Amino acid sequence: MLLMCWLLFLVQDPSATAPEQRGDVARETQLLEAADDGALAEVKRLIEAGVAIEAKNRFGMTPLYLAARRGHVAVVRYLHEKGAKLDVSERVYGISVIGALLYDDRDETVVLEYLLDQKVVPTVSEILPLFEKKKTKTLGLIFDRNIPVGDTAVMLRGFAGQGNEDGVKILLEKGSFSEEARVRALDHALLAGNDAIIALLANTDALKKRPIPKIEEPKGFVGTYATERGFKVRFLFQDGLFKAESEGNDPTPLLRVSDVAYEIVGRMGATATFEEPVDGVMQKINVVYPTFSFQLTRTAKGKPKADAAAGADADPVAAVSADAAQPATAGKGGDGKGFWPSFRGPGARGVAEKQNLPLVWSEEQHVRWKIPIPGLAHAAPIIWEDRVFIVSAENGEEKPTLRIGLYGDIEPIGDLGEQAYSLTAFDTATGKQKWRQVIATAKAKNDRHPKSSHANATPVTDGKHLVVLLGSEGLFCFDMKGKFKWRKDLGLMEGSWFYDEKVEWGHGSSPVIDGDRVFLQVDRARDSFIAAYALKDGKELWRTGRHEIPSWSSPTLVKANSGDELVTNGINAVRAYDPKNGKLLWWLEGSSEIAVPTPFEHGGKVIVTNGYRPIQPIYVLKPGARGAIKVPGEDEEKGPHMVWNTKRGGPYLPTPVAYDGLLYVVDNQGVLTCYDLKDGKKHYRQRLARGVAVTASSLVVDGRLLVFSEFGDTFVVQTGPEFKLLARNKIEDNQLASPAVAGGLLYIRGERHLYAIGGKSAE
Repeated sequence: MLLMCWLLFLVQDPSATAPEQRGDVARETQLLEAADDGALAEVKRLIEAGVAIEAKNRFGMTPLYLAARRGHVAVVRYLHEKGAKLDVSERVYGISVIGALLYDDRDETVVLEYLLDQKVVPTVSEILPLFEKKKTKTLGLIFDRNIPVGDTAVMLRGFAGQGNEDGVKILLEKGSFSEEARVRALDHALLAGNDAIIALLANTDALKKRPIPKIEEPKGFVGTYATERGFKVRFLFQDGLFKAESEGNDPTPLLRVSDVAYEIVGRMGATATFEEPVDGVMQKINVVYPTFSFQLTRTAKGKPKADAAAGADADPVAAVSADAAQPATAGKGGDGKGFWPSFRGPGARGVAEKQNLPLVWSEEQHVRWKIPIPGLAHAAPIIWEDRVFIVSAENGEEKPTLRIGLYGDIEPIGDLGEQAYSLTAFDTATGKQKWRQVIATAKAKNDRHPKSSHANATPVTDGKHLVVLLGSEGLFCFDMKGKFKWRKDLGLMEGSWFYDEKVEWGHGSSPVIDGDRVFLQVDRARDSFIAAYALKDGKELWRTGRHEIPSWSSPTLVKANSGDELVTNGINAVRAYDPKNGKLLWWLEGSSEIAVPTPFEHGGKVIVTNGYRPIQPIYVLKPGARGAIKVPGEDEEKGPHMVWNTKRGGPYLPTPVAYDGLLYVVDNQGVLTCYDLKDGKKHYRQRLARGVAVTASSLVVDGRLLVFSEFGDTFVVQTGPEFKLLARNKIEDNQLASPAVAGGLLYIRGERHLYAIGGKSAE
C-alpha cells in the first residue's frame, strides 16, 4: 500500500509548482526581454540586482544571445564583459549566437565584427542564407578575415547543383579550390544542366569538354524506400543517370562517389549511402545532411496492408459532457437547419450524426448551393437554426496572397494595409445573404504568415449572442441580427514564431461560450493569459496569467463528474482551469514548440496533441487531476489521470477526431493514423495520397471520416480499425478552414466560395 502511494506521488504531485510559479521566472523574463529590446540601462539594473546573466528562455537563448541577434552591440559588449558566454546555441535548431545574428538579415556588421574579433566562427549552414540573400558585404567580411567556415568545397558543389550562380561567383572570387574540388562541383552542374555555372567552373579546355558523368546501373539499388513515418523516396535509373524521386518532387540526379555512396545533386552536402544487401539487393539507405540525417528502408512490393485488428473495445468510462448526447442534428429534408455553434461543433469534437450526407460530391454533383465570399479568412462557418455565419477580412485586393501546400517558409507576408472585417449571415437552405455587419475598418496591427489570414478565429454563438474575436482588433459581441452589443480591447495579439517574436504569423485561437460567459485563450509574445468575460456586457470576470508564448489552439470546456475544467493546449504546458474563477487545477509539461490542435473530450477522456519538434505528443487523459501530471518514463508507472501517451504521432495543424473508441490523427502531409483510445494501440497508418497538404481539422459524419486537403479534396474513409477509402471528392477551391456540418448539409469554406454540400440543389 505504501509503495502504491509512493508511485502515485511520483506520477501526480499536487505540491509541484506550475511553470508560472517557479523561481525567479518573472525577473529572468524581464532580463531576456530587455536584452532583446536593446534596453541597456534595464539590463544593467537587473544584472546588478542579481538576476542570472546566463538566464535562459525555454529554447536555451540567453540575454547575450538575444541581444546579438538583434544587433544590440552595447548590450552584447556589456554582458560579455560581465562574463556572459559567447558559445551558446539554442536547443531547437542548434543555431549559435553568430548563426542567429546572420539569420536575422541585418545590414549593419558591428556585432558581427565584435563576434569575429572574439574568434566566434560561423558554420557552413549558418552562412548559407547570406549567399541566398546576396549579402556580399557580410560574406566579404568573413572571407577577408580568413575565417575558417568549414568545407567551402561542399558549398561550391551545393551551389553548382542548385543553380546558384551568385553563390558560385562569390566562392570562386573569395575562396581557393583544388582542381578536384572544382571538377566535382562541375559534375554537379553538368548533372543539373546549369549552363551558366558550367561556364564559370570549366576554366580549362579539358574541363570545357568534360561530359555528363553517366554510370552503369547499380545492381540492387533501384526501388522504393521509406522512412518510419511513411515518407517514400523512389530510386530509379534512366539513360545512364541514377536518380532519387521524393513524393511531389521531380527526380534529382545522384553523383557516384564510391560503390555504395552518392552525393545528392542540388542538396547542400547531402549524401545517400546504401547498406545491408540481401541477395545483392540493398535494404537500407542512410541519408546524411550537414545538420541532420535519416534512414530509409526498402518497401515491400505492392500496397502495405493495414494491421488487422479486432473491433474497438467499448469504452468503460461513460461520457459526462453535457453536450455529448447532442451532436449536430438534421432538420427536416436536409434544409440545413441545425446547430454547429463553434469551432469543430459541440465540445470541439467534430462529430455529427443523422446527416445523411452523400458519399460522393463534386462541383457538378450534390452541391446544394455555392456562393462567392470576399476577402480572405480561415475562420470556420458556424450554424444556428436556419443561419450560417462567417467572418471575413478584406484588404482591397481582388485575390489576397495565400500560399498553400507543404513548405517551410517562416517569413510573414507583409500584409499590413487596411482591412475591412465583417460578420455575415446566410440562409442555410439557399445561401442567400440575410445581413452583413462591417465590424471594423483599420490597418492591420500585426502581420500574417503566407498560409494565414487576418481572420482566423471562428466565431461562437449561444443563439442569443454572436461573439467574434479579431486578434488585435479586439473581442466583439452582436445579437443574432447583427446588432452591435459591445467590444473589448485585448491589446496586441502577436501570433509569432516561437524562435523570434518579430516574425508574426497571425492570431488563431477561437472563443468558447458556456452559460453567461465567454472564455478566451490569449497566448502571445508577451503577457499571455486566459480570461472569462460576461456575455451581457463584456465585463472581465477573471484573468489568469500564463507563462506561454504564442500558440494557436482554442480552449475547451470539459464537463466532468469531478467538476468543470477549461482545458488548454500550450507550449510550456497543457493546463486545466476552473471556469468559475480561473484557478489553475492541473498541468502537464512536455510538448512541441508550436501548439495548434485544440483539446477535446471523448468518452470521458481528454485528448491533447501537438506535432512540431522536438516531440509530437499525443496525451489521452482523465479529467479531475490536481497539481502536476507527470509524463511517465519507459519503466515508470502511469498516474491515475494518464490513460496513455506517445512522444511521436501528434499532428502539426489539424485537430484529431475520435469516434466509437478510436482516435483518428491526420498530419499535415495527409498521413492518417488510427489508434485505440483505450490503450493507444496503433491499428493502421496510411498515406491518403501523394502530394497532399492538410490544414483543416477532420470530421466524422454518420460514421464516416472526412479528411480535407488544402487543394479541395475530401477523402471519405470508413471508420473502424481497418483502413478503407470510400471516396475522394473534389471542389475547385482551396480549403484551409475547418468545415462545419448541421441540418444535413456540409459547409465548406473555400478560399473564394462557401459551399453547402448535400440535399437537393437550391433553385
